[in-house]
Amino acid sequence: MNGEDAFTFIDSLVASKNGAGFSDAEKNVFLGIWEDKFYRVIAEEMNFEEQSVKEIGGRLFNKISEVSQVETKIQKNKCISPIANS
Repeated sequence: MNGEDAFTFIDSLVASKNGAGFSDAEKNVFLGIWEDKFYRVIAEEMNFEEQSVKEIGGRLFNKISEVSQVETKIQKNKCISPIANS
């Protein structure tokens, strides 16, 4: 599964539960994390402050955790495996 496929999959799950999917910024952070990029690099690519990207990432992981059937809280270093295995 590539990053775009994974994003489409998880975005549809979040949208079906919450009525709305991810924002463009959340998508960019998700794809950056999927590509194993550091927050600093993602921030530079998005022209955002690193702290803002970390905050977006936190919201992103909370949304993913809400729809995940995995017992473990979803975090940056544990993001890809649960999604790829779904």
